[in-house]
Amino acid sequence: MAAAEVNPAPAASETAGETARRLILTCGKATLATLDRNRAGMPYASLVLIAPDAAGRPLLLLSGLAEHTANLLADPCASLLLDGTEGFAETLTGPRLTLSGTAQLVEGADKAAASDAYIARHPSSSFYAGFKDFAFWRFSTEAAHLVAGFGRIDWLEPQALFGDAGR
Repeated sequence: MAAAEVNPAPAASETAGETARRLILTCGKATLATLDRNRAGMPYASLVLIAPDAAGRPLLLLSGLAEHTANLLADPCASLLLDGTEGFAETLTGPRLTLSGTAQLVEGADKAAASDAYIARHPSSSFYAGFKDFAFWRFSTEAAHLVAGFGRIDWLEPQALFGDAGR
């Protein structure tokens, strides 16, 4: 007997933008792909926790000791893969979203709001969020690729995900 699906499949009436926003709001983790600064731009992928900011844009809390952080400091181009397929009897029928863009350090007055949003999503991060080697990063999306099951594939502009906040 197949396992019950715990994540709902996108409703037929749900637009691609709505499905993508739902993934950003509900996925607490993602795969971050950066360009490896030591290996001629080869891709480097790692698991990270994410949380949406007030506009729905992904926030990351990264250690300065991590490879992906050094890669972002050398070249901010990156990609995030959000996987909403957990619990689907057939994994490839579940939704997933790839965001392509850049990551920037959150600085100044924005740090407090980023911290509040991130810790609200990941309460255990309050233990290390204030450590000197950790910093908040905001992912700025240039384009998004949604696969919401077989035959539901869309490229989306940032405005479809974040409205007036754009990227």
